[in-house]
Amino acid sequence: MELWVSRQTLAVLPPVGSEVRLFVHEVLKEDSFQLFGFLEQAERRMFRLFLKVSGLGPKLALSILSHKTPAQAAHAILAMDPKAFMEVPGIGRKMAERILLELKGLVGQLELAMSGGLPDETLHEVVVALKGLGFSHAEAQKACREVLGDQPSIPLEEGILRALRHLRH
Repeated sequence: MELWVSRQTLAVLPPVGSEVRLFVHEVLKEDSFQLFGFLEQAERRMFRLFLKVSGLGPKLALSILSHKTPAQAAHAILAMDPKAFMEVPGIGRKMAERILLELKGLVGQLELAMSGGLPDETLHEVVVALKGLGFSHAEAQKACREVLGDQPSIPLEEGILRALRHLRH
């Protein structure tokens, strides 16, 4: 049996043989059974919201989450920004507009999906700073989660220093 994950989840998985806990979504069809795994509840929530869009299946939903964090996707929906989704391979203007149209009324659920990401603005700023230094989004987010997870409201400079120290080791 295979378990499908987004590129962002794959990038932060521990080494092979390590124990990992994933949030799973099952897709049952007449002729198949698929499992989709997510490190964060927010990612699974956003995946499930995408499945509510007519014509958007689980693989395309996972593709979106390989290119956008749940917070980025939710912000794009709330801002009614079709171009954000058109950056994802396999999504054209019509599908991007359908995503916006069908999900814009789910503001509360979108906010819930966003809340599962980085806990506050400082963590977001640390991720942005690390990306500016050449680290991938997944590396930066993982470092923040591991080093700053319980203390999201520390000063920005301290957060960057802690994350950089973690990334060097």
